[in-house]
Amino acid sequence: MMTDQNRTIEIFRRAAATTYGQVRLCSFTTSKENLLFWSHYGDSHKGMCLEFDSDGGPMRNARQVKYDDHYPNVDVPAPVDERAAKPALVKSRNWEYENEYRSFIIPNITEDESKWIQFIELAPSSLTSIYFGACAEDKDKGRIMDLVERGIFSPKIYDAELSESTFFLKFKERSHK
Repeated sequence: MMTDQNRTIEIFRRAAATTYGQVRLCSFTTSKENLLFWSHYGDSHKGMCLEFDSDGGPMRNARQVKYDDHYPNVDVPAPVDERAAKPALVKSRNWEYENEYRSFIIPNITEDESKWIQFIELAPSSLTSIYFGACAEDKDKGRIMDLVERGIFSPKIYDAELSESTFFLKFKERSHK
């Protein structure tokens, strides 16, 4: 009996891993100033931060992450409502400082991957600002600026600077051409 139970659990684990492995996930935070974010996710201040209008685009369906000490329980069979997303919306309390929101889509699971929803569509007004990291290289900034000039978005552009006397960032808006 125990062998059958372990086998059943393993089948469910593999099925869940397959399904969640196909999820398209975007993570967001409410803070562009957090030095840890710039170090961890911004390639040691060489990257950039994208700011989105919270009423539209990928934020429209974003859900706040819950921080807990325990893995979430998974309902079997999976419910067909938003409770099915519960495992993707729980993280360890160690990450609570992130104040994370997640937006995701689960592609229509078919044999033909070309029919899957692959991307989250963005309206031209959804990207409101781009913040370049304090150590971003000019060539990288130039590539992004070229994409902005040729694209559908009209975000404000900022350069980050490390404060000289405190552990904070300052953002300086670039003047428009």
